[in-house]
Amino acid sequence: MRVDQKIFNMTDVEELPRKSGELVFHDNWEKRIFGMVVLLHQQGHFDWDEFKDLLIEQIRLSGETPEKPDLAKPGYYEFWIKNLEQILNRKKQTTRNDSTRG
Repeated sequence: MRVDQKIFNMTDVEELPRKSGELVFHDNWEKRIFGMVVLLHQQGHFDWDEFKDLLIEQIRLSGETPEKPDLAKPGYYEFWIKNLEQILNRKKQTTRNDSTRG
């Protein structure tokens, strides 16, 4: 899978976890959610900046930082799951509203 440079080069609190430059996944589900989000974005289901802005907001609200993860709070890729759910629910609601107007 070719990952858009916009995604690969995130640099703030939303930065992808890496070790020696390689992406780090602690479990297979993390790889799967990463792949799902990237694929859905590439298919045009949502704009990357929408996803990234929501990710930044959620991470900042949690108070977690890459240097000081809080193990009692959701981990990095759990924010990805939450974001994907929120964005898809918004899209579903927008589609539902559009269809009732037509």
